[in-house]
This record gives sequence, C-alpha cells and structure tokens, in this order.
Amino acid sequence: MNKELCHFEALKYSSKTKFKQQARIYYNFCKRNGFLNEVCSHMKKYNYTKKGFWTIDKCQEKALLCEKRVDFQKLYAGAYFSAYRNEWLEKLCSHMDINYIEKDRLVYVFEFADNYAYIGLTHNSKERHARHLNDKDCVVYLHNLKNIEYNYKHLTDYIPEKEASKLETHFENIYKENGWVLLNIAPTGSLGSKYLYWNKERCKEEAMKYNSISELENKSGGAYKSIIRNNWREELCSHMIRLTKPAGYWSFENCKHESQKYNNRSNFSKGSGRAYNVSLSNKWLDDFFPYEINKLEKYF
Repeated sequence: MNKELCHFEALKYSSKTKFKQQARIYYNFCKRNGFLNEVCSHMKKYNYTKKGFWTIDKCQEKALLCEKRVDFQKLYAGAYFSAYRNEWLEKLCSHMDINYIEKDRLVYVFEFADNYAYIGLTHNSKERHARHLNDKDCVVYLHNLKNIEYNYKHLTDYIPEKEASKLETHFENIYKENGWVLLNIAPTGSLGSKYLYWNKERCKEEAMKYNSISELENKSGGAYKSIIRNNWREELCSHMIRLTKPAGYWSFENCKHESQKYNNRSNFSKGSGRAYNVSLSNKWLDDFFPYEINKLEKYF
C-alpha cells in the first residue's frame, strides 16, 4: 500500500466518514502516515460551527434520531446547543422520554399468562421494553416466542438507583410468595437486569445445530459468547469443522487464489483479512490487482 493507491481509493468517497467506514485499512494507513487530509482534499467539508448552519429543520432531523435529551446532547452537540440557544428544545424534544433523571431507575415486570414473570430495573422504560421483545438472546424474548399473553407494567416510579435495587429484590420475593415462576436467573439488585439464559446445557444443545464456530457466532451470538466466556469451547464444539488455516498456509499461490474472489483490494481486506495482511506484508497486492494501478494513472 502507498500514498497513490490510497488517493485512488479515497476518490470513491465523498466524505471522510464514508472513507473510514468503507475502507478502514486505507483510512488508517493515511492517518498513520500523515497524509489523510491530502488524499481527502476532494471531499466535502462542512463547517458545523458556521453561524446559521444549524437551522431548526436540521436540528429537528438530528433530534428525531434520539429517544432522550442526554443522547441528543452527546451525539449531536452542535444541533443541541443551537436548539438550546434558539429556545427550540421543547418543540424538538417533545417526542423524547423526559419523565426520569438519568441516574434514577424504576422497577418493572413482565407478567405472562402461564404464571411466569420477569422483574427488572431500567432508566428508560420504553427502550427496555423494546429491547426485551427484540433481543434474541433475552429470556423474555425467548419465552414470548410461545405466543403467551403478557402484561408489562411499572412497579415503582423513577427513584434513586439504590432504592430501586432494594425494591427489585422486595418485589421478587413477593412474586415468589404468590406462586409466580421467575425467569430471572441472575440475582436482582445488580442494577443491570442481566440474565444468564445460556447455561451449559442450553449452549450444548445450541452448539449441536452448527458445523463451525463462525456459523455458531453468526447465528446464535448469545450461546457463542457464553461458551467463550465459560471456556466450554473444547468440550461443546469438538464436533465442529476447524476452519483456522495452519501456520504457513498463506503462500503466494494460496493468497493469489483467495484474492481472485474479490474485485478490489478493499473487498479483499474485508472478506479475507488474514490472506490480505500476508499479501500486504509481502508486497503481493500489486500482482493480484494490477488493474487498480492502471486505473490510478488516469488521476495523476
């Protein structure tokens, strides 16, 4: 990789953000070698501090991407402070949940019609409700797959987190005494409402569905993380195909064969990182992608 190739790659993008997102290796190489601004000189430059840039419409566009004011302030500071100075905040943040203080939490419960329940803590009830119903690794999501009616409700208002933590344990005991079966596996009061659905037995059952570690990671991330975290890989994944290449596998011929699956260096780096890095360190990329050099001549 050299400066000219980086310049050629950068010409594909209209902003540094897109360059970084879609060609990170080139971007980092430019930044590391001090010529990032030079190869990006054709890109659009936005002056976010220029007076008049943040109109009410632009501020509203950013505000609609946030569920709470603290996120609006952290993620889009220019828009937030412009809205603050122009007294637009009330209008632009009307859709946000402002019924709580960031460090305050409430206790909530999912009550299922089959007498199962899940009790937890949150500082954002709307966000937590949505996460439970959409996170495929969540015990609530998995129980809800049975299509059992449920009731989601608040057991407290937003209160200081230490008090909320004590009340979570209090409500857990009440529900147990009244015959509910709790889905909570991690102890309540942890201020995080973490669950440990993927125990060893479930991980073993899940792992048997897949033929490789990468397939398990892509299709069942929760089980994969639990297996790695608990050092169960050797035991639970012994039936899987080992896809790791042996030392010395990436010779010139094997790297060349692998590179032919991709139409440019950037895609090669994304699709086969190990082969790309070996090719880069051995300066084989010009042999594999000579047409990129020819294209480059049009620009210099």
